[in-house]
Amino acid sequence: MIKRIDNRWLKKWNACSEGVDWFNAQKEREPIAVLKALMAVNKLDDANWVIVRLMSREQRIRYACYAAKQVLHSFEEKYPDDKRPREAINAALRCIKNNTPENKSAARSAARSAAWSAESAVESAAAAAWSAESAASAAWSAESAASAAWSAESAVESAASAAWSAVAAAQIKILRYGIRLLRTATAGGGRG
Repeated sequence: MIKRIDNRWLKKWNACSEGVDWFNAQKEREPIAVLKALMAVNKLDDANWVIVRLMSREQRIRYACYAAKQVLHSFEEKYPDDKRPREAINAALRCIKNNTPENKSAARSAARSAAWSAESAVESAAAAAWSAESAASAAWSAESAASAAWSAESAVESAASAAWSAVAAAQIKILRYGIRLLRTATAGGGRG
């Protein structure tokens, strides 16, 4: 892992101008400190962007598999008979130990399946939120149901807030795992 993040490193990885501006406005330069600073101000997507560029190939595979496992339960609840995402994650982890063409192919499949399972989980949550919002809209349109609409809207806002909090908590958990991967590689002198 690099010892310092600087503007050359950001340029090398084509960082967005907002990210460069944020970086230059704060004092941290050591990678783990930069990641923690990003997390502290809820710039979780930016922290993820940085972390994957600091990682070795093996670390990225481990990180992606860990992230996929965090949403796997949601997918398996909706599709209990579809074992492809779990099998693909396991294949990706096997690729780390034995980098054969077959395992590489399985690892690519893992990325696709993990993304698909995450997308399915997000779509399920979005559909639930849309249904709740539709119910709130219907209640608002009925003049006699103004108080029901108010209650429904409050419930939707509370559910949306809770959902975003859960997403942020999951993202932070994944980022912390990534930081542990980086620290382990640094402490061991290896790349992951």
